[in-house]
Amino acid sequence: MKPLNSGHTDLHTSNEASLFITSTFTAEPLEEFLSFWAREFGWPLRIDFSPFGQVFQSLLGGDSGSTWDSAGLRVVLLRIGDWAGGSETLEKTTRDFLSILSSAAERTSEEQLICLCPESKRSLADPVVSDVIGNAQDILTKGLATIPHATLCLGTEVSRRYAVQELHDDGSDRLGAIPYTAEFYAALATTIFRKIAALRRAPLKAIACDCDNTLWKGIVAEDGVDRLIIDAGHRQLYDILSRQKDSGVLLCLCSKNAMGDVVKAFETRDDIALRWKDFAATRINWLPKPENLRSMSDELQLGLDSFAFIDDDPLECDEMSSRCPEVLTLQLPQSPIAERFWDHLWVFDSAGLTQESARRTQLYLEEKDRRAHSRSFASLSEYIEQLQLQVGISSLFLDQLPRAVELLHRTNQFNTTCLKFSVQELRSLLESGQLEGRTYNVSDRYGDYGLVGLVLFTQSDVDFTVEAMLLSCRALGRGVEYQMTADCGRLALERNVSNVVFPFSPSSRNQPARSFLSGLIGDTDATSSRTQYRIPAKRAATVKPMYTAALPNLEFQRIPSRESSMVTTSSSHSDNTAALYKLIAEHYQTARSVLHAARGMTPELLSTAGTPAPSPSVEQTVSQMWSELLGRSIPSLDSDFFDLGGDSLKAIRVLSRIQKRFQVILPLALFFEGRITIAMLCSAIEEALNQTTEGSDVAPTTF
Repeated sequence: MKPLNSGHTDLHTSNEASLFITSTFTAEPLEEFLSFWAREFGWPLRIDFSPFGQVFQSLLGGDSGSTWDSAGLRVVLLRIGDWAGGSETLEKTTRDFLSILSSAAERTSEEQLICLCPESKRSLADPVVSDVIGNAQDILTKGLATIPHATLCLGTEVSRRYAVQELHDDGSDRLGAIPYTAEFYAALATTIFRKIAALRRAPLKAIACDCDNTLWKGIVAEDGVDRLIIDAGHRQLYDILSRQKDSGVLLCLCSKNAMGDVVKAFETRDDIALRWKDFAATRINWLPKPENLRSMSDELQLGLDSFAFIDDDPLECDEMSSRCPEVLTLQLPQSPIAERFWDHLWVFDSAGLTQESARRTQLYLEEKDRRAHSRSFASLSEYIEQLQLQVGISSLFLDQLPRAVELLHRTNQFNTTCLKFSVQELRSLLESGQLEGRTYNVSDRYGDYGLVGLVLFTQSDVDFTVEAMLLSCRALGRGVEYQMTADCGRLALERNVSNVVFPFSPSSRNQPARSFLSGLIGDTDATSSRTQYRIPAKRAATVKPMYTAALPNLEFQRIPSRESSMVTTSSSHSDNTAALYKLIAEHYQTARSVLHAARGMTPELLSTAGTPAPSPSVEQTVSQMWSELLGRSIPSLDSDFFDLGGDSLKAIRVLSRIQKRFQVILPLALFFEGRITIAMLCSAIEEALNQTTEGSDVAPTTF
């Protein structure tokens, strides 16, 4: 097992991540594994738990409800069988939960992860109870589909993905409402942390794939289309790429091949579950792949750091990493790793879905049609006029916050101040009156661009200050930015404000925004880090698009994401990022691998219990239990459990394992009557075993 490198500061922001968990059972065992992942990624993470069984109280309000509202990610862990009652009662409880969760979603507008956890073996063994629970689960699944920002996670899928070998822990469930093994808690915690990582990570915008021996096995020019082999790993990759496309990531092809062969493969092989039309950009030729990827970057108007590149050839991957260090380069692993690799590649996890992101490939294809049609016009004004552009303007509404935040995080070129907010932060600023917002929806004869423009502003007695002005690059250069400026001017006049002020904060990518403001207004109040562009409200309200006589290249100039002096730093950044994701995907595919890593279990530690006496076997067995649960070797049989890092949750685990291994039930009070050592615990086990073998009528002690 390779250790994770926790020094990847490029993967995180400096602010603390916050997580609130409420559950129908004891959820605290998750903390060990959540904290492990937070350490590995270098993220400060605050985790709050509600007492188990207080799901409704957490969602409704009060102290825990306030924590629920303020957390960046809210997690609800449900074992439906924990809600007592017959069919009608359980159905009503489930519908009440959905109603309360819907209200909480309207109150916070942040992400909510609902985990439907596996039911107890006892519940599933009773056909009547199992049917009642199954009906409630169906109601819950259908209801969650209608609640915004709520994602359903199935415990059975978590168990499958992380190959959990043993799911239930009946002893811990009986002792402390801890129904699952440490393996399942490790898998569930990893699933939750993956959601946190997706919410915090800069979004991936495009994936460029090689073809031969990547999307299929074989070389199409040599083997022919009919002889290409599609195996389980390829089918899983198709599924991953399709889901990425549905979430708004653009798919591209970058292959050294003959165009006709590749097109034929996609159009004639039914087992290739992607079609030519699924790709927003293609480069099928014999040019160097870094050159082709730069060309697609220009075509799609995306920075190189928005791309991932997948190829089987290590030389091609090395060349891409060297010449395009901003690109996240991923070398395809060999089977059998490849069959599970894609399921554990966190960079492909989606943070959420908006209407615009779901339609992104279609939007780029429509843009291709516009550019092709533009060649028949002599001037830009003539071209813009025939587009029949329509701009819908409105105040920023709560249901638009996810898209507004997506624009704040994804828009790089026409972005005046590069402000970044979460949905909750933006909502709080709007509701407190510290900010106001305007949105701009654009359409033309070729299709609907969607919500592509955003203005956030404040107001004083004399100034209408545009704190952020953003316009998606796909609508740039069509006069929309002028209409946004005029809207700000009209709004300022309606409020009897004299001036419109545009603060500008430079970045490596937002020169287009500066050029627009400088051309329209001219620099004023400039400082080294910030420029104030000021224009009278009357003039702003009447601005018109300024087009040149000749038709320029309509592909707006993409600003390089980094200067040449940054190449070394960027290369290290990209290599480290790719290496970390690849390491996780290859070596942390099972719950057991996560559990052992979190507890520092080296191969030597897994094979020995430290230095216990060679006999008797009871002592060796208990010592091994302690070593695995505490993640360390045991110095001696007289070491105290709590001095070695034990706690009440781990004590319950020890007793559960003892019950399963020796068929005796010991009281939890043993751990809280003073010191507890291996020697003392073994003595209690042997005493209980002797009672059993002697045929004693005395039942095993319980608490």
